[in-house]
Amino acid sequence: MSRALLSGSIAVAMLGIALVFAPVALASPRAVGSGPADAAQAPEGVLVRASDLRVTLSRLLGEHAYLAMQAMRTGVVGGADFAAAAEALEANTVDLVELISSVYGEDGGEHFGELWRSHLGYVVDYAVGVAANDQAAMDTALAGLSRYEADLVAFLSAANPYLVEAETASMLGEHVSLLTQLADVAEVDYEATYATARATYGHMFHLGKVLAAAIARQFPDQIPGARLAASPAIELRVTLDRLLGEHALLSVEAMRGAAAGRADADAARAALDSNSADLSAAIAGIYGEESGVAFRQLWDRHLVAYLEYIAAIQGGDAIASEAARDAVLDISHLSALLSTAIPSLDRAAVESLVRQHVQHLVAQVDAYEAGDFSTAYSIGREAFVHSQVMSDVLAIAIAEQFPDIFPPLPDSSVNGAGGGTQPSPASSPSTYMAVLTVAALIAWMMTVSVRSKTGRK
Repeated sequence: MSRALLSGSIAVAMLGIALVFAPVALASPRAVGSGPADAAQAPEGVLVRASDLRVTLSRLLGEHAYLAMQAMRTGVVGGADFAAAAEALEANTVDLVELISSVYGEDGGEHFGELWRSHLGYVVDYAVGVAANDQAAMDTALAGLSRYEADLVAFLSAANPYLVEAETASMLGEHVSLLTQLADVAEVDYEATYATARATYGHMFHLGKVLAAAIARQFPDQIPGARLAASPAIELRVTLDRLLGEHALLSVEAMRGAAAGRADADAARAALDSNSADLSAAIAGIYGEESGVAFRQLWDRHLVAYLEYIAAIQGGDAIASEAARDAVLDISHLSALLSTAIPSLDRAAVESLVRQHVQHLVAQVDAYEAGDFSTAYSIGREAFVHSQVMSDVLAIAIAEQFPDIFPPLPDSSVNGAGGGTQPSPASSPSTYMAVLTVAALIAWMMTVSVRSKTGRK
């Protein structure tokens, strides 16, 4: 695929997707970062809490890493889903641009968008050059990436005096290096491809933390709570967001790989297993090894069910397919384990959340199997958004259960000049409901947007 084709696909995506996903982005940070209860309590002039800025920015950057991998892979091989992959990548970029615009104005967001989109084209060009063994094309793409790094570092440093130029250059350089590593191994070593993708994803959460901290430091009145954003409670929230978000992204990859019989299907499944191991280790770190093992067994059970469902569909047996779908949707044992370990969680609510997660994954692979790639990628993004609903609910409940381990830090700037502290998500019922309300609203908005685009009921 050429840079021209990528640019053309992005242009189409901007027309068809920008308006679709605009409500999800932070055009008004308060609308996404805070719920109705928080918004009512927030002082005039507050845009978004620093912790919500950190979470939102990190997740968008992390999603970018996997979407870039998907666009590179399908672009190199001329996959039928390339246009849909480019659309999804552009939709993520639109969200990032809206976030930057909400802080630095439309001009700042537009400038950032131009720079950000340029590196996507160069990375795809580099991947195509690798596949064609075209050293000249690779050199040209690398030169473009080098210019991009310098230009983006200059932009960020000029926009925010608290971003150290050398540190920013190092972080962006690592990001570009990881992306080019992905291109280098994409058609040769699938295991290395997914290992690099996971490293890139994790790196983006670190980048999000650094950028959000600098922005909050620059605008303490509009983005309060900088100390809280680094508290153990928020670290827990970010960790679960990162792991469950990656689970959604890798589940999409593993299911599509199995459905299409792709050569990287086994590597995608192995990466998904590695993510499961990390998630189980996080659970074990809080509840002990026995609980971690029990969680892993039940978690693996629903991963296996995904692949059995795909196999049943490919076998053409309607009865087996229906039975496999029922097995996929049977998450009662997992919800029972979670609600037992975390008494404040309502089992029915947890079961509903996990079932919605499963339904997203099944729906996206059904669309992918049917050749409706645009819908498949859109629902894949829905699944990623919904993973934050689950992770936030779990993080709030766990922090409430163990306040000595996950305490929030007091921050005198949170409630304005009068001082005080921001209630931790775990200690405030109104904040708990706000997270549920807003997260559900985001997922609903994305669902309505996709349905309106595809004509689904």
